[in-house]
Amino acid sequence: MPCTLTAYPLATPDSLPTLQPAPRIRPWQRNTAESFAGRCLPLNMANNNGWELLLPGGFDAVYTGHRGLSAIAIYPHGDGPCIAGSHFGEGMLTLFTGYLFRTSDDVHLQISGPANFFRDGVHGLTGLIETDWSPYNATMNYAFTRAGRARFRKGEPFAQITPLPAHYVDAFEVGFGELERDEPQTAEDFAVWSKSRAAFNHGLHSGDPKIVKEKWQKLYYRGLYPDGERKACKHATRLTPAAFSDTGLPNTQSHAPAASPDLLPATALLRADKIDWRLSRTIDEVATRVAQVLIFHPENLRGIENFVTEIPYTQVEAISIDYEGRAISQLRQQCRFDTVLQIETDFLLLDGFWSRFEDYRRLLEEKYDGIELSRFQARYAYQTRQQLDEALSSPSDLLEPKRDTLTVLVRRDRLGQGNLKLFHAKDKLILT
Repeated sequence: MPCTLTAYPLATPDSLPTLQPAPRIRPWQRNTAESFAGRCLPLNMANNNGWELLLPGGFDAVYTGHRGLSAIAIYPHGDGPCIAGSHFGEGMLTLFTGYLFRTSDDVHLQISGPANFFRDGVHGLTGLIETDWSPYNATMNYAFTRAGRARFRKGEPFAQITPLPAHYVDAFEVGFGELERDEPQTAEDFAVWSKSRAAFNHGLHSGDPKIVKEKWQKLYYRGLYPDGERKACKHATRLTPAAFSDTGLPNTQSHAPAASPDLLPATALLRADKIDWRLSRTIDEVATRVAQVLIFHPENLRGIENFVTEIPYTQVEAISIDYEGRAISQLRQQCRFDTVLQIETDFLLLDGFWSRFEDYRRLLEEKYDGIELSRFQARYAYQTRQQLDEALSSPSDLLEPKRDTLTVLVRRDRLGQGNLKLFHAKDKLILT
């Protein structure tokens, strides 16, 4: 009987990662000089060995370096369901596969990060599951290697599953051997290959036209022995894992919860005078809460183009502003909502502000031109909200009052004008 692998969906179709045969070659291999890494057969076979799970929605994960669950902040990109969570602490990021996998008897399933697919700052952990009997679902876990940010984009692979014979490693007798005595033919073949390899590399470095044209030795790739003969009949250059058909998925209408809280009907204005971690942190805060984020900047801001291409949130836009001319009218035209949130990258809004946001928006519509908050100075700089929240939850001298206020929310038609009729709120704006 053929071996079987069955994926039983545990979530609604729109929240399920896509399952597909793992590809032979990674993009980075093609991008090497003359695509030399794409010709490495062992790499390609490892890439191709199993099935990949693709993300249904992107997110950023920011790790503070602490041990608790709150040390990882997750910021969904808003382009699909977010399947990530902080479940174990200790800098571990958990992604939920959405399936219960079962295999035929005596076949287990290894789950790991996608083969030869790199992510800076996090490493995919590898697990082996007895899927021939287990009624438990699997998760894919990543360990942060340092404090910082990791980006997972929609459609990228986040896990690879590979079937293995159960207890296969237990069946091996192991030991050391003497190659020339135990495998004389293999020793002879190895000696021929070593000599030809040395000659090939010498010709490549010395510019031998014939060897330079050949570029690389293709003996192993072609399944040939060093003497040029084909003696192995089981050589392969690719694997053919079967494709999963979506006809087996449930076709019921999805009632999955949104990947992130409903976005507030407002436009957030962020002024960018420089590109730094504070700008990224502030984008995280507002892009996961409000429906439009406008980053406005001078035309000559260095690095803004590269920074904008890396912004994953779908509702974030960047526009250049003529600060000497029609800046306010430009911003008014770009704002899609009557409620405008003005926040600088030095500021962090406490959760009390967000919980009362709808009340403040109603006040703007009915009575006031703007909402004003008290500002407090933080003694230390905090790169993430989680770091700040942890500091605030324990007794400390973190804050000191600045005794001034700042207009944070304003009606669009009053943007940039003075003599506003203001509502003085009790929420505190922290300056870091």
